[in-house]
Amino acid sequence: ITENQIMSLPRFYHPDLLESQQELFLTDIEAHHARNVLRVRDGSRIEVFNGAGLEAQCILSIVGRNKCKALIEQFRHSPKPADKLTLAVSIPESKDALSDICRDIVQLGVTDIQLLVTRYCGFRRKGNYRKHMERYERIIINGAKQCSAMWLPRLKEPVPLAEFIEGLSPDESVYCGLEPELNHESSSVFMEEAAKPDLT
Repeated sequence: ITENQIMSLPRFYHPDLLESQQELFLTDIEAHHARNVLRVRDGSRIEVFNGAGLEAQCILSIVGRNKCKALIEQFRHSPKPADKLTLAVSIPESKDALSDICRDIVQLGVTDIQLLVTRYCGFRRKGNYRKHMERYERIIINGAKQCSAMWLPRLKEPVPLAEFIEGLSPDESVYCGLEPELNHESSSVFMEEAAKPDLT
């Protein structure tokens, strides 16, 4: 297989991929994507990755009407990122905006995404935010497929901005991005107000 062929192989995510395995079934979601979206044929070469630095080159075997089995040929490893890079972002009102963020940060080497609850964010206490988290985690996985990333950024549950700041260690550097039109004085006021979450 040439390097160009490897780079163009369909990629599928399986969190339980281990180097001791010789084969594994794709998850139902990935099997559906392989058969009904990408229409990968039986006997095609694919890649399976676990989001934690392990990837396998495989042969796809279609089993029955709904199952897909990956027959593993060889593994490839990627070392864990040496530096931790956390993107802390206030939850935007627009779900599409956060979807764009989750999709794009995979290519930037971000290791963690911390969602922040601030006075002006789009978070609401009522309802099950876990459902939204699952959606954004799926978007991160799809972003990793597209850019051949071996490590998945961790998406962390929303916390108040003040709690996030208090949890920072002394050796961590923080870079804050605010609206360009805010001057130094108004930025300080903004940060103080934003740190007061409105969870009603």
